[in-house]
Amino acid sequence: MNALEISIATEPKKYLSSFIKTYPLIFVLSDTFFPDSHDMRTISSLPDLEVYKAAHECRHQQEELIKHKPGLKITFAIQPISSNAIRATNSGIDSPLGISEKHLQWFVLMTEWKNHKDEITVRDAARKIVDAAETTAKQNGTFLNFKYSNYSSRDQDPLSTYELRRVAGKVDTEGVFPDLQNSDWMVSRAGK
Repeated sequence: MNALEISIATEPKKYLSSFIKTYPLIFVLSDTFFPDSHDMRTISSLPDLEVYKAAHECRHQQEELIKHKPGLKITFAIQPISSNAIRATNSGIDSPLGISEKHLQWFVLMTEWKNHKDEITVRDAARKIVDAAETTAKQNGTFLNFKYSNYSSRDQDPLSTYELRRVAGKVDTEGVFPDLQNSDWMVSRAGK
């Protein structure tokens, strides 16, 4: 450590307050553009206008109920996936996605909020919005049991919707990878 690093380590408040006085705009911008918390939720379905409408209506209802939460932002997007893209994904490999070659959409809801104490409230609102979309898709026969893992919330268990066990049985007949892996994204834990 050099002298500056030792000073910063022994007197961090002195240097932090100097930094805040020198660069206040950075802290204003970080509050504006970088929320303390965020979450995403997802479902998949065939293209269905009623799913969009149900999600949109429920989003406005939920947003009205919790609009007072600092830093609240609720947005959603529809990611269309063409049957050609799925066909290309499935061609020549044993894809673990288990998606049939149809046009489909990934619905993703993104939430952001400022205070950690609001997490339960905001995540509950997000769950209700996605549940409204999922219920409508199930009623219309357009629901697909697939959750894109990059858009999933931590309680959604997207791996349970992939065909990982089937593929693992073909490519890892000795069960080597489960023995070497030590994380939450284990095939053996999917769906549990």
